[in-house]
Amino acid sequence: MLEDRTVAVTEAYYKSDFFMEAIQSRYDSFINLSMLMNINPAELEQIFLAFFKAETAHILQFYENHSDDLHRMVLERVKDSEDFWLRVDAQELYAKATTLDNFMKYYKGAEGYRSKTLLAMLSILPYPLRELKTMNDLYDFLFQIPFRYSFELDFNAFLEQKPGAGKLPTLNFYYLLFTVLSVFIETVAVIILESDDNYSYCLLRTGEDIVTRSKLPRHCLSLISCITMLQGKSPVLIPLGIPAEASNKLHVDLVTPGQNFVTYHEIGHLVLGHLETVNSNNVKALEHEADEFAAHYLLELIEEHGEGAKFKIFLSLAALFVLLYCKEKLIPSTNQHLYPNASERFIRLAYCFSKDDRPKLAKAWNNVVMATDFVLKGSFEIEVPLCEVK
Repeated sequence: MLEDRTVAVTEAYYKSDFFMEAIQSRYDSFINLSMLMNINPAELEQIFLAFFKAETAHILQFYENHSDDLHRMVLERVKDSEDFWLRVDAQELYAKATTLDNFMKYYKGAEGYRSKTLLAMLSILPYPLRELKTMNDLYDFLFQIPFRYSFELDFNAFLEQKPGAGKLPTLNFYYLLFTVLSVFIETVAVIILESDDNYSYCLLRTGEDIVTRSKLPRHCLSLISCITMLQGKSPVLIPLGIPAEASNKLHVDLVTPGQNFVTYHEIGHLVLGHLETVNSNNVKALEHEADEFAAHYLLELIEEHGEGAKFKIFLSLAALFVLLYCKEKLIPSTNQHLYPNASERFIRLAYCFSKDDRPKLAKAWNNVVMATDFVLKGSFEIEVPLCEVK
C-alpha cells in the first residue's frame, strides 16, 4: 500500500503545473545568468555540462562501494548523454530523492514539527494529503514541493521567495553555489591536507606549509576562478585536476556535507514554520534556527562515522561559510542587512557542538582563512577575520 502511494505521489507531481512552473523558472534563471556573464546560452550549457558530467562520475563512483540501485539508476540513464537539460532534470531528481531519503534517516523526530502553513497546503498538493503526522506523510509532502536548481546569484533569497501559481513554495538549490563550492572545497583541502593514499587518511599540514602552498600558481588560479564565477563575471571554473580517486574521496567526505548543510538549512525554514513567521525583524533569528536544524545532520554524520569524521566535516563547514563571507562582501543581497553575516553564523553554529569541539571548528575556519588569504586579499581585497570560540 505504501509503495502504491509513493508511485501515485511521484506521478502526480511530475504531471503537475507546479513541476512545469519550476522548470520554466529554472530556465529563466539560466538565461538571466548567461546575459549577466555576456555569453551565449548554448555556450554556457556546454561549460556547465562538463561539471554535470564530473558530478555524475563522483556519485556513480561512490555507489560502486555503496549499494543503492534506485539512485544509481537515475544517473546511469544519463551518464553518456550530451543533452544538458536532460542531465539537469536527472540531477534534480537524484538530489530530491537522496535529500529526502537522508532526511528520513537523520531527522527521525521531524514529524513533531507542526507548521500551520504546511498543513494549509495539504489539500492543494498535486497528490492531496489528509494529514501530516508521520515521517512518511512529511516525505510525501516534501516530494511535492518543487526542488529547483537555480542559476541565480542571490543565495539569500528566502525572504524574496514567492509561492507559485498553486501557492506552493519553491526550495531553491543554487547550482552556481554548489558548483563553486565543490571546486573551492577541493582546492582548500589540497592546500591544507597531506595524504599519501588519495585522502582516505589525512594529516594537517603546518601553518608555514599551508601559507606556502596557498601561493602556488595552480592553487591561486583555481581559487580565483571560484570567486569570479561566484561574482557572475566568468563561466569558467578551473579545478586542480587531481587524480580521480582523490577527487572522489574529497567530494564524498568534504563537498557533500557542505552541500547537504545548505539543503537542510532550506528545508529547515520550511518545516520549522518560517514561512508564516518571517518578517524584517526576525530574519537573523530564523537564519540561526535553520542553521541549527541543518547542524543536526552534521551531528548525526559524526555519530554515524565516528570521531575520525569530525576533522573533514568541520573543514567542509568552515569552507562553506568562508565562501559565503566572500559572496557577502562582493555581491551582497539587496536585503543583506537583515541577515547575520557568515562569520557570525559560523560562530553561533559552533555552539551546536560540544565544548571540546568548538576550538576545533575555530581552527578549521582559521586554516581555511590561511589557505585562501593570499588570493582573497591580493585579488579581491577581502580580509576574512580569524575565528575564536570559547
